[in-house]
Amino acid sequence: MPKPTPRDTDPESLRQHLISFVSDPDYQPVQSTELLRQLRIPPAERHAVEDVIRRLLCEGVLVLLKHKGLAAAKSADLVLGKISFTKSGAAFVNPVKEGTEVFIPAADTGTAMPGDQVLVRISRREGRDGKHPARAPWSGCRSAAA
Repeated sequence: MPKPTPRDTDPESLRQHLISFVSDPDYQPVQSTELLRQLRIPPAERHAVEDVIRRLLCEGVLVLLKHKGLAAAKSADLVLGKISFTKSGAAFVNPVKEGTEVFIPAADTGTAMPGDQVLVRISRREGRDGKHPARAPWSGCRSAAA
């Protein structure tokens, strides 16, 4: 059952409302147009909500899952952080929020460059060293300060 529409278009209120909605255990990922419909956002307020969605995507709070739609990053085993590389080509991602440094094997660094903000999926399979490496970082929403 959809939650009621937020009473105002204050960006912080919209942000909290969206995070609460997609973090609900019964939430199923949907495309942004369907999310706006489920939230019963009036057409006049859609641009403000779309701006908040874009910011949440860049912050790594929300993610856009291929063929599924928007979801909370935590529920999709995704971590946002800054990537740094070793001489061997492997990398480490330092999470923006809480958590420990995440190892990325050299073969899985994708197109990321040193200092990029990346979104990585935590793998549940064990690597050779017994750790769980992350895979396929996504570079996006690059910050101006590097």
